[in-house]
Amino acid sequence: MTGVPSITSARESRTLDRQTRSRRYMLTMGVRMVCFALAIIVSGPWRWAFVVGAVVLPYFAVVLANVASTRRGPGIDEVVDVRAIEAAPYVVPPPGPGDRPSGDRPSGDRPSGDHR
Repeated sequence: MTGVPSITSARESRTLDRQTRSRRYMLTMGVRMVCFALAIIVSGPWRWAFVVGAVVLPYFAVVLANVASTRRGPGIDEVVDVRAIEAAPYVVPPPGPGDRPSGDRPSGDRPSGDHR
C-alpha cells in the first residue's frame, strides 16, 4: 500500500497535554481557595454550600487532571492515499533586481579551472 501519514490526525504532544491538565488542576484548586474564603466571610446557608465546594473540589481537580487528551486520533498510523494528494505545478520565480542569469559573472571572477 502506498500512502503518506496524515499530520492533521496526529495527537497533541505530551507536553501540551500535560500543560493543559496542569492548568485545569490549578484553576480548580483556585476555585477551591475562593470557596474557603467565602465560607469564612459569608454566613447562613451559603456558607455550607461553599464548605461543600471546598471539600468536593479536590476530587474533581484530581480526576480532571488525570484525564488525558480527549482527542483520540489514530495518530500517524492513518495514511492518506497518494493519489488523493495533488501537487501544485512548480513555478520558477521571476529573477529579482539583484539576481543575475546563471552564465553571467561579475568582472574579475574566473572559472575554477582557469589559471592565468
